[in-house]
Order: sequence, then structure tokens, then C-alpha cells
Amino acid sequence: MRAAGLPYRRELVYLLDDSATSLSPLAQAILKPPKAPTAIITGEDNIAARLIVEIEALGCRVPDDLSVVGFDDSWFSGLCRIPLTTMRLPQESMSEALVNLVVQRIRLPIEDRAARAGRVTFAGELVVRQSCGPPPNRQSP
Repeated sequence: MRAAGLPYRRELVYLLDDSATSLSPLAQAILKPPKAPTAIITGEDNIAARLIVEIEALGCRVPDDLSVVGFDDSWFSGLCRIPLTTMRLPQESMSEALVNLVVQRIRLPIEDRAARAGRVTFAGELVVRQSCGPPPNRQSP
């Protein structure tokens, strides 16, 4: 959002304590007038897929009225009734890097381990499926 010049708006960020919680209240809050969003990005595919069900139960059409994006490219993402657009991470590369960091840390003397934490960054890949579309034409209030 920062790179796109968009401000961070706390009221547009929803945190879930438990992924098993009903998403109906969240869907209702997201779609609350007067200014429903045109897109939602979730932290995991499971939440995105369940949220689509709740959003559609409220009469909102995905992707015609609202685009939904998941995260992780879970095995079921392409099998949903509306195949889920998601972010895919390079899991094999991430696993390899983790093992390398652990081995490097183990080889250090115990007193140096805490001070030598490593950090590795990976680029994700957007996997575009049918849960995203162009923003709907809406009249400004």
C-alpha cells in the first residue's frame, strides 16, 4: 500500500483470533454500508474460501462485486467453487534456507547464537484465478 501511495487505514484491517470462528460477523462488517470495499486480501486461503461463502450468502457476488485474494496457494485453492486467487510462496526454497540457517546457527559457539540471527527474503507469485476481477462501477456518495 505504501508503494502505491495508499494510506494505512486501521479500520480496514480485521484480525481473527481463531480460524475456526464463524466468519459471518466479519463478512457483515466488511460489507457494511456506506463504503464496502472492492477487494479483500486475507492471510490464508482457508479464510478467503470461507469468507467467499459468507459474502455470497449476504448477496454479494465474487468477483463481480468484490474480489477476494488468499495467501499460500493451498492445495484446495484451485478446487473451490470460485477458484481462489492467491499468493504462492517458494516453499522448497524457504525450507532449504531455513535448514541452512539452523545449521549455520548450530555451528556457532552457544554465546554467539543469539546475536547472529539470519534473515532471508523471498518473492511470492500471484496466482490469478476467478475470485478477482475489475472493480465494479460504483457511484460515489
